[in-house]
Amino acid sequence: MEGGRGVEVARAEVLEWAEVTTLLARFAVTAAGQDRARALAPRREAEAVRDALRETREARWALAAGGEPPWDGVADLRPIVTQLAVEGATLEGAALAALGRTIEAGHRLKGYGARLGRGAPGVADRCHALPTLRPLLEALKTALDPEGQLLDGASPRLHGLRRRLQAVRGDLQERLEALLADPEIVPALQERYVTVRNGRYVVPVRGDARRRIHGIVHDRSASGATLFIEPQGVVELNNHLVHLALEERDEEARLLRALTRRARAHLAELQALADGLAALDLAFAKARLAERLDAVEPEIADAGGVRLLAARHPLLVVQGWQGGEPVVPIDLRLGDDTRLLLLTGPNAGGKTVALKTLGLLTLMAQAGLHLPVAEGSRLPVFERLFALIGDEQSLAENLSTFSSFVRQVREILERVDGRSLVLLDELGAGTDPAEGAALGEAILEALLDRGALVAATTHLEPLKVFAALEPRAANATVAFDAERLAPIFRIEYGHPGQSYALTIGARLGLPPGLIERARGRLATASRRLEALLGELEARVRAAEARAAEAARLQQEA
Repeated sequence: MEGGRGVEVARAEVLEWAEVTTLLARFAVTAAGQDRARALAPRREAEAVRDALRETREARWALAAGGEPPWDGVADLRPIVTQLAVEGATLEGAALAALGRTIEAGHRLKGYGARLGRGAPGVADRCHALPTLRPLLEALKTALDPEGQLLDGASPRLHGLRRRLQAVRGDLQERLEALLADPEIVPALQERYVTVRNGRYVVPVRGDARRRIHGIVHDRSASGATLFIEPQGVVELNNHLVHLALEERDEEARLLRALTRRARAHLAELQALADGLAALDLAFAKARLAERLDAVEPEIADAGGVRLLAARHPLLVVQGWQGGEPVVPIDLRLGDDTRLLLLTGPNAGGKTVALKTLGLLTLMAQAGLHLPVAEGSRLPVFERLFALIGDEQSLAENLSTFSSFVRQVREILERVDGRSLVLLDELGAGTDPAEGAALGEAILEALLDRGALVAATTHLEPLKVFAALEPRAANATVAFDAERLAPIFRIEYGHPGQSYALTIGARLGLPPGLIERARGRLATASRRLEALLGELEARVRAAEARAAEAARLQQEA
């Protein structure tokens, strides 16, 4: 993507951004387009983001209306352009032929763009901007065949040399075939054929009959049974052939130098052609990926919050292509009055996946990629994205998971502002629960005071209470079926969720006495909150069941 500055992303690896760009590269056609896809970076200016998203939309339209662009013949011009930039370097015929094929492909792509009309003006402009270079193309096509061999008509001198070479080869062939038919010579031959060694015409002679043919030995077989001899009567003709071949070589080298100089004169245009083709390939790669993901162009808001409807993690979608489980969509809402979303619920319920989905879709949108979401989804543009997801120990610096977390939080607090998105996984974990909750609450307040949008997950009850009492925050839970001990992978807003640790432990076979002892050790406030959360979730389930039954009855009626 051209123009603008990149988003500052802390620990992009935990969001698997590199995996997304690698996936995008699979949908590019050219080597340069694939490299551009892998190097794709999110932008931080709203207009640059909108332009990139519009380009993807136009490329999708172009694929639907005009089919695949005519990429046949496009070569990787980067090494050719690099060699041309070296004064005095000469391109091989194959490289020059590849250059000609690519210029010709650029003409076809210009024609493709001209047929798009008003449906994809930006993509059409990219096609139209590809340099034409017609005189250079004509020179290359006149001089070279498709494989890069110089044609006879590349110059009058080359044409004349090749005619003379052909005549000399004919004379040599005739003289040697006559020799092969001589009854006195035939017994000395290993086989009756003419071949070439070291650029000179020779015949195969039996090793024990060497003295029967006067001439120069140029080679012998591995066994020594056959000698390849240039008969004395053709030495002068062979000398003449070698001389003409050297002249041909020199003329070919001169022609390649001349063609290289001619191409070098268009170095800036060839660089523009290489860049234009790579950018066009990237645009269509984004379009193909969007189609494969059944993706939607999100609205980019100048202000406000995140609204991602029926969002799916793109890499989980890819696993579905390969026979994995289908992805359950989730709604992610954050911003406006709610600057903090605190996600709670049991382990393996999808909280971390929700955080990663939010972070990754944000990066994708700001890189111009359409998102696997439903229509009506909206995102602001962030200048910074901080993701503290997953356990991390720094052995090199002798830091524990908690120490590493504290260091990263310190770095975030030094740089975070009102255009930042912060993702915190398992906030307050890794230390004493009471102190972890107090520290987590202070961190969340500091982030809110700096204006950041924050999504965090936790199991700590004091943080759930904090989110319920803080006007800028909201609780949400990843739904969980306590009867089946299975996550539902749906986010429910407005209330926190239980961790279900004791329930899951009991269902997985821990002794009942141990479970009761654990329940007895829960603080009174914790038991009260757990009971309240359980009652609230039961009410939500019952309301959903009633709504589903009412819808069924209405449909039947």
